[in-house]
Amino acid sequence: MKKILLPALLLCASYLSAQTFMPEFGQQWNRTTYVVKNDDSKVWGKAVFGVIGPNGLTQITLKDTVSGEKTKFKIADMKEVGVSAKGMTKLSAMSNALENTNSLKDATRSDYKSLLEADYFLYRRVVDKKGKPRILQLLNPGFESKMQVYVDPKAKETGGSKLTGGLTGGLEKSYYVTRGSSFGIYVKKAKYKKSMSSIFDGCSDVLKEFSDANFKDFAKHVYYYENECE
Repeated sequence: MKKILLPALLLCASYLSAQTFMPEFGQQWNRTTYVVKNDDSKVWGKAVFGVIGPNGLTQITLKDTVSGEKTKFKIADMKEVGVSAKGMTKLSAMSNALENTNSLKDATRSDYKSLLEADYFLYRRVVDKKGKPRILQLLNPGFESKMQVYVDPKAKETGGSKLTGGLTGGLEKSYYVTRGSSFGIYVKKAKYKKSMSSIFDGCSDVLKEFSDANFKDFAKHVYYYENECE
């Protein structure tokens, strides 16, 4: 019985966590990290230094765990960066599991992609409205095929602290959102209700399902859009 129960609980936790955004990375370096370069090759190492500021991740230095050689990567060199989240996100997933009552039948809608990708804080290169490249953290790995939600590095929180790596603290007041290769828009708390129809353009069901247009449920809206909209 235990052999059946444990995978089921893990699957349930994965499904529930898919309805919330990935915690924002707390810049705790010295973690296993990979960088996908422009030629799509992947370089693995240990992150020994990184700079995250108002424009996102601007540089990161990896140390080869065998040779000890260090390599610095800048925005122009990177397409994607994955920083190990081992030991930093389990509390968030378990908290969600305890607060929800979704059945295990519902949990089967989850896939293992989200479970695997949640093991890394993901950063991807995007282009802002001015045409400038940015490396921003993706907050909805595993349910991002239609809409990608990124950290707005200049966003302020509604309250709380970021020092816990996103496990506790306030809700971000804005996010940077893209759809595929199109340039992004800023989704802001203050204008969310008025802009919801344009954010989820082409899927009126989102507006019907979440008529209260509560910004704190933005992750649930994105998850619904991913799974229920054409």
